[in-house]
Amino acid sequence: MMQVVAPMHYAPTHQGYALQTQPIAQQTQQYVQQPRLPPGSQPAQPQPSTQLQVAAVEPPPKSAHDQKMDFMWEEAVSILREKAEPMDVLFIRKCFPNERKPRAKDLNYLLYRELDKGTVAMQQAGDDKPKWNLISDPFQGRPFNPAAAQLAHNQGQPFTSWGRQQDNNQLRLDRMWAEVQGILQAAGEPMDALFIRKKFTWPEPERPKVKELNFLLYRELNKGTLAQHNDGRRPKWSLA
Repeated sequence: MMQVVAPMHYAPTHQGYALQTQPIAQQTQQYVQQPRLPPGSQPAQPQPSTQLQVAAVEPPPKSAHDQKMDFMWEEAVSILREKAEPMDVLFIRKCFPNERKPRAKDLNYLLYRELDKGTVAMQQAGDDKPKWNLISDPFQGRPFNPAAAQLAHNQGQPFTSWGRQQDNNQLRLDRMWAEVQGILQAAGEPMDALFIRKKFTWPEPERPKVKELNFLLYRELNKGTLAQHNDGRRPKWSLA
């Protein structure tokens, strides 16, 4: 079968001139793929892809409370692993050291959460407290780290009752000081502690005791916000 070729021409080689031929189909394909551009025009730039690229979203760091709960569960697993017998929540809690002893409701939450995951099994007879035993060890026998658990426990601790009481006392003193300032500004003259207390607009059960008010007055005297006037009787106070 005869093959159609392009017009022949000669090209120089190191041995002389050689005949070069190229099929017309290849020439046509090159012409279609690389069209000639008019003078002064620029080749078209490839357009960016319009497909949405979903970036990997990193999970947010765990809060101190979540870390505390994780270590609490890890310690509970180590207790269940060591005892190897069903135990109720109070006995599991009793095995915790005093400095990391959890609340029973927190421990119950963890046990029921892991029950749904199939990590623990619950046994209950009649009205007795349910007992728990470990089915699968999520930590693969990894030894428990008490130091890390103690650190997480301390960071995840809520305010103690003593801390709340201190905060409430400070708020009460701030309210008292605002009331005293208003009373002294309205009076425009020095007043003793009993008269200042009498001018309080608070209900009688909430009014400060005299010793509480005296503590506040002497504290503000040391700060330089009050002035004290002694005339031989009770000291009187005015704004500095």
